[in-house]
Amino acid sequence: MTRKEVVDILNQFESEHPVDEWTVKGIHVWPMIKIDLFFRWLKVTDERYKKSSELFKVKKNNLFKKSYLTVISMLRLSVLLIKPTRKEESFFFLDSRSYRSKIDNKQRNRFYHSLVDYINHLKPASKMIYISDDSEYSIYPSDESIYFSSKYFHAIRLLSLFKKPNKVSESSHFDSLMKTFGEDGYKIVSKQHYKNEIDNLFNSILEQKYLIKTILRKENATLTFELCFYSLTRYAANIAARELNIETIEIQHGGMGPEHIAYSGWSKFPKEGYELMPKTIWLWDDASYNLIKKWTNKQHYHSCFLGGNPWISFLLNDSQNKYSSFPTDKKIILYTLQTHDIEPYLLETIASTPEEYQWWIRLHPGKLDARNSILAQIEERNLLDKVIIDKATNLPLPIILLNTSVHISAFSGSVIEAAMLGVFSILIDEIGVSNYQKQIQDGLAVAELSKDKDKLIEKIKSYPTDSIYENNNSHENQYNNYKSFIDNLLTS
Repeated sequence: MTRKEVVDILNQFESEHPVDEWTVKGIHVWPMIKIDLFFRWLKVTDERYKKSSELFKVKKNNLFKKSYLTVISMLRLSVLLIKPTRKEESFFFLDSRSYRSKIDNKQRNRFYHSLVDYINHLKPASKMIYISDDSEYSIYPSDESIYFSSKYFHAIRLLSLFKKPNKVSESSHFDSLMKTFGEDGYKIVSKQHYKNEIDNLFNSILEQKYLIKTILRKENATLTFELCFYSLTRYAANIAARELNIETIEIQHGGMGPEHIAYSGWSKFPKEGYELMPKTIWLWDDASYNLIKKWTNKQHYHSCFLGGNPWISFLLNDSQNKYSSFPTDKKIILYTLQTHDIEPYLLETIASTPEEYQWWIRLHPGKLDARNSILAQIEERNLLDKVIIDKATNLPLPIILLNTSVHISAFSGSVIEAAMLGVFSILIDEIGVSNYQKQIQDGLAVAELSKDKDKLIEKIKSYPTDSIYENNNSHENQYNNYKSFIDNLLTS
């Protein structure tokens, strides 16, 4: 099955079954199950995701270390529970290291940075607080207030042992789900294993919900922002905020399209909306906004708005002159990579590209561990003099795009940012072609699916060498539409 076929199957199941009535402990669980099934299929069928899974290894602690971590974790939780409630209001930001970039020599969340400054300007007495799901803390600046959920993991897991686990698998809807997606259906999951796995996922969400709800209450949170709502921590935060009557806003963090299971195809909703999903979704561009609007228009709880991309605005106004690490005698081909290796035909393309070009290969923020394997591929082909990896990965994407001749990607959200800056993209995957029809129609993207190096080079040479971006007020408004929304939200 193709990605599109799996998305269509899941959407069809949704349309034919009362998924909007499927609740466990008062929570409508369909978003968790739908998205989980899709990614399970992806990991066992798509070579790109197989390799990512093989490289990811969970570290297991011995009994002594586990006991030590549990004691420390319980102490931290105890301190949190006896902490007095903050009188001044605070604003929360759900965070991960993959969303951080170096700003003034400190790793800041690039999607939140301008927003944090703006809220600080409007509410100088309030506090900005982050919740991160990271287990490595060294990159985070010491001047930020951050709760690391992993530091409480052992404590909340221990406390959960005294509670009766909740069973998604005991619901009357589970059999119909397995009939469609289990061994007798599309074989995406095994019933025996999936019963435990989906139950464990749901209970892990509830464990984190207890922690996050405690933090939000103690810190007097009035608003939460998040990126990528379909992770365990974000699911938990959405439920916790909902129970405390706190607004949840997700900011677009990358590409969206009809084949993105989390952002398209939703057709059935409980009257009160889905607890696992954010109340409001903030979009970068018209195409993404129109995609989300298709399903938010079908109900009365979830909504979306066109807020623009403040990261681009911040860099153009404040940081552009700080970056001068670009060649003056080469045209840059930026390839935003989403996998752990480079396809052979692309390596052949790099080898055959005229000397006037230089390839900048940007690693996916969530796959930085691919650097050594990709570097080995480059070295094996003797292409080191044609390729830049580290600067391409570490410099801010919008700044690189402004110095790029042409952008190449499978289906990265970088295509949207490139189009917003007037940079042309070549799409080398059918998913990208499906997701970025608006950019293709606007003449800012084109498909090249042949996997033929000569045809790809021909496309590269046919593109203009300069961005058509002009730094004017209309672009400034395009990136900063969110300000009026935040103004209304904070003054209402």
